[in-house]
Amino acid sequence: MNAIASESFDSSFSVQDSDTFYLNQELTENFTKESNSEELSMYFKDFGLNNSLARSDVLVEKSNSLLFRYEGGGVIVYDSHAHKSGEIYEAGSQQTRVIPTSIQREIETASENDKSQYKKLSFLSPKKFLSSEYTLVAPTKNVLIFDSKFESGNLGKAIKLSENEYNLYLDFDFNTSGHTQWFYFSVKTYMPRHKVTLNIVNLLKYDSLYNDGMKPLVYSKKLCELTGIDWHRAGENISYYRNNITRNDSAKKECYFSLSFSYEFLYEDDTVFFAHCFPYTYTDLQNFLTKSQENSDILRVDTLCQTLAGNNCYILTITSSANTYTPWEFEYEKLTRSAAWRKIQRNRNVKFRQSKSEEREWA
Repeated sequence: MNAIASESFDSSFSVQDSDTFYLNQELTENFTKESNSEELSMYFKDFGLNNSLARSDVLVEKSNSLLFRYEGGGVIVYDSHAHKSGEIYEAGSQQTRVIPTSIQREIETASENDKSQYKKLSFLSPKKFLSSEYTLVAPTKNVLIFDSKFESGNLGKAIKLSENEYNLYLDFDFNTSGHTQWFYFSVKTYMPRHKVTLNIVNLLKYDSLYNDGMKPLVYSKKLCELTGIDWHRAGENISYYRNNITRNDSAKKECYFSLSFSYEFLYEDDTVFFAHCFPYTYTDLQNFLTKSQENSDILRVDTLCQTLAGNNCYILTITSSANTYTPWEFEYEKLTRSAAWRKIQRNRNVKFRQSKSEEREWA
């Protein structure tokens, strides 16, 4: 990452149209080492600064904050591990991880295997390798506004290469060693009839149905309001191919794959959602189960356990006279005395030994 900074500045300097540039003190010394005239020229030209401002190396308005971040040939305009400038969080604030009391008790009394699996969640989490959450200062003019901080959203980072092209990085699926395929994020537009190329650059599959005619799933709020068209497949110039970005988790130095497609945003100030497939969230599940219990004569919903995130994991019993069916607790007790349970335990022990071996390799 290249940081553009200045050794001295006039604190009265301001950017046109009230755009604000910020500087992180720890990045200041990197200016002369990591920046060059070509990058500076691209940087100022891209964001419409006038000549007098472009002649200045940097505009600094507030210390201990962040300047626009330049990475991968463009400027970061969205980062799921950052707070946006202007939000109530202070720069560098770390969000406390809250573990429900019931889950904490279960962890304390769990088997060594289960304890190891819980620790592995944070071991394999992508956030383990990132710094504390920071405040991202991004351009506000002539830029699409990305977001994925909603249920099932997983966009990690968006980088603006030009006004008509963006590179997108997905957050890894949790409790995996870096898997990505599903994507779900939103884009807010700033002009009508704007055709943009989006490149999702850290996918893992060697081949994809996107090369056989499949298109990304799209939902436009304004299109739905005006025409009633809901989720639908859309996009042009779709291709899926190996790129030159090396995977950090690959001993063979394998590369990621990219999904590239063009999409024309029809309306100004519209919010458009993109997804790999139809989103089905935990809230959708909750609503479905609530409605389904109207058929309580044939359906019974029990809580099997809670996930590490504190969500209920349900077990459904569908049978005639469901209310007279053996309660799950008794079924579970019978299971723990069965040959099937002993086989499950053997498999868990094998996976436990494998996970310990993987942890030693990562360490």
